[in-house]
Formats: sequence, C-alpha cells, structure tokens
Amino acid sequence: MELIRISSIISGKIDLKEIARPYLEELVLKHRETVCLVLYYKEKRRIMWVDKVNGPEPLQYVISMGELQPVPFGSSGKSILAFLEQSEIEQICKEEGFTSNKIQDLLRELQMIRERRISTTISERLPGSKGFASPILNTIGEPIGSIVFSAPISRVDPEKESEISEDIKNSAIKISEILGSKH
Repeated sequence: MELIRISSIISGKIDLKEIARPYLEELVLKHRETVCLVLYYKEKRRIMWVDKVNGPEPLQYVISMGELQPVPFGSSGKSILAFLEQSEIEQICKEEGFTSNKIQDLLRELQMIRERRISTTISERLPGSKGFASPILNTIGEPIGSIVFSAPISRVDPEKESEISEDIKNSAIKISEILGSKH
C-alpha cells in the first residue's frame, strides 16, 4: 500500500478505477446494491460516472456511464462540491442558474457534508432513489471523485443507513490514502 501511495505521488498517473474497483465490489457484496465511481473534471466543472458494480437485485437504475453531468445535484456531486474552493462552488452554482438564496442554502448543506464527509440525498439525480456518497481526495486534499451508493428508497433499510454511510466514507478515505491524501 505504501509503495502504491508513493508511486502515485511521483507519477500522478495511477489508474483510479483499478484502485477503487475492489472497494466497490466489497461494498456491493456487503450491501447488495449498486456502487459507482464518479470522477470530477475540474476544467469542465462536471462529473462523470466511470465505473459501477451492480447489486444482485433485478431492478437496477440505468446510469449514464461516460457522460458529463452537472455537479450540484445528488450525493454524487454534493460530496465533491463540498470540498471545492468557495469561488469554484459559487461559479458552478451560477452556471447552473442557482439564485443567491439557493446558493446560500446549498453552502449550509455543504458545510454539514464537509464535517461528516458523507452526503445523503433522496431523489435528487435519480427519481425514487436514495444516494450516499463520499469524496475521494488527492494529495493536496482536492476532490477528484466520489464513491456513490444508490438504491431505490424502498430497499434502503433506515436502520442500516449509518452503517452504509460509514462503509462508503471509509472506502473513500482508504482510496484517498492510497493516492497520498492525508486529509
């Protein structure tokens, strides 16, 4: 693990999908729902789903892999947005047409996400879904992506939500540490 971390710092070219895949698979085995890897494209101020592991249930959401999506919606984007600089957050929100009041509400929500390092949303990006996401941070603490758990609301047991949140957060932290993050 230490060798991978040092190598990633030196080269900066480590394959995040390859690192994240075992964590996605482990989360799906434990929680039996779809888990995805989302990357943040800073230059475009957009996110993209780049990998997913489906759960065993027959009903699955269709997730547009490889398609750029707006950031400030759903747990997938909000977990990333919470760790961006204030000016970048405001620019993204303005590009999405948010009003000043909506930006202020979002900033308060992002502060809570930053403190907990987990975002939970209901039906924001996918109608009828509940999402849990935690950011993956690079060596200087910037968000480069997130791990996202998404399931139909009816299949998310309220008694297991804190366990799901902790598992998603811990997996994102482990991936971040492999990449050299100390945050």
